[in-house]
Amino acid sequence: MKNYVLNIGVDVSKYTLDICVIDISQKKSFEIKNTRRSIQSFFESYKGLNIRVCCENTGKYNWVLLHVLGNFGIPCYQVNILHLKRSIGWFAGRMM
Repeated sequence: MKNYVLNIGVDVSKYTLDICVIDISQKKSFEIKNTRRSIQSFFESYKGLNIRVCCENTGKYNWVLLHVLGNFGIPCYQVNILHLKRSIGWFAGRMM
């Protein structure tokens, strides 16, 4: 099993990707265009690192992201939006 250094969460929309990069010591947020060029440029800076990506399954809006990640050999986990919403809502409600 690989030891992942970075976890990257992606919120996918038609025109933009909101990206959160989490490592052991910090969390960074980015917003990029949902285009092949922008996505390739962003993930080029993480080339050679052990990372994993999680994104919501939004149908055709995440196709370019999935294609680019596949070309880089980066694992990507797609999460059902409703499942994500319900699980976070349950968790957030228990934290208050």
